[in-house]
Amino acid sequence: MAANPGKKSAPRAGIKPRRPAPASARRSSRRRRKAGGLVPWRLLLLALLLLVSLGSLAYLVFLHQPPDRLSGELLPAPPVSRPLSAAPVVSDGPAGPGSAQQTADLPADPPGGHILAEPAPPPEVLPTASPPAEPPTETVPLAAPSLSPLPATADLPQVALIIDDMGYRPATERQLLALDLKLTFSFIPFTPHKEEMLNLARQHSREILLHLPLEAENEKWNDIAGLLRTTMEQAEIRAGFRAALDEVPTAVGVNNHLGSRFTADPEAMNRLLAALAETELFFLDSRTTGASVATAAAARHGVPFLRRDLFLDNERDETKIAAQLEKLIAIASERGWAVGIAHPYPVTLRVLQQEGPALQKRVRLVSLRELLDHPLP
Repeated sequence: MAANPGKKSAPRAGIKPRRPAPASARRSSRRRRKAGGLVPWRLLLLALLLLVSLGSLAYLVFLHQPPDRLSGELLPAPPVSRPLSAAPVVSDGPAGPGSAQQTADLPADPPGGHILAEPAPPPEVLPTASPPAEPPTETVPLAAPSLSPLPATADLPQVALIIDDMGYRPATERQLLALDLKLTFSFIPFTPHKEEMLNLARQHSREILLHLPLEAENEKWNDIAGLLRTTMEQAEIRAGFRAALDEVPTAVGVNNHLGSRFTADPEAMNRLLAALAETELFFLDSRTTGASVATAAAARHGVPFLRRDLFLDNERDETKIAAQLEKLIAIASERGWAVGIAHPYPVTLRVLQQEGPALQKRVRLVSLRELLDHPLP
């Protein structure tokens, strides 16, 4: 019999009929199939929390950075220690043409004078500079010396020691003026450092002379300011003497600078001593010539008069200067007094520094005025 298409077939015996799934279960199953391989929401939440935590940590680290890091500036690099370089080797010899140390030009000696040119000071250099061109001279303080005589010197022979040619060598002259020795200082007029040294001599209460330039036999020495010549008339000599005395107004006496021709000329010396008699000054003959007529001219015009016995430093050698000093002491010991003349040389300064203490135990250093009452030999 043919099946009726409009009728449902009856279930077979022993088989339970299948129930259709609920609608909600079917929808959930469809969603799972639609999502396929998507990450579960719990993992997304965990990842988000991890990112927030890392961001907070980074912010805290940023806040604790030093200010120079925050501003973008870098700390200065620590200094790099380097080995010290060796000090430059300084030669004792003269500087070469390319050397920084050059030999300074030296001023000329005073015309007709005995002194050597004052060395120019070395240029200012760093502490590792080369040494001075000549050995350093021992210096003494410039405080006013006491000039107090040593005890028990009343019976000692008397010596007057004059330092001539003052006004050209300020470095050496300052040290001579500061020596604790009773010395007399004779100033050439119109010299470059005369005023400064004269003021210092007054501060030290030194006896001061006018070292008056007089004409020499050798014409090469006569190119000097204020020189008095034998050809001058009385008025010229008087005016020249007064101009020179105005340069050294505190002088108590006069001695000649040069003068080998002038002091041997009777007429010239009479004119000069006539001018000198108008003052209260005495005259010391430096005896630059054996033909001097100064003794007779001074006696004629009633001018107090002395003459020197020895030059100490015609030869600029320490041993020879010391020997001349011994001769001067011998003259003073025999006669009771003596007059010596020296010059502001560095070598003379050294001898006086070395021999000064012993000298004062053997003689009494005095001013020239203290010797004026002694009869001339």
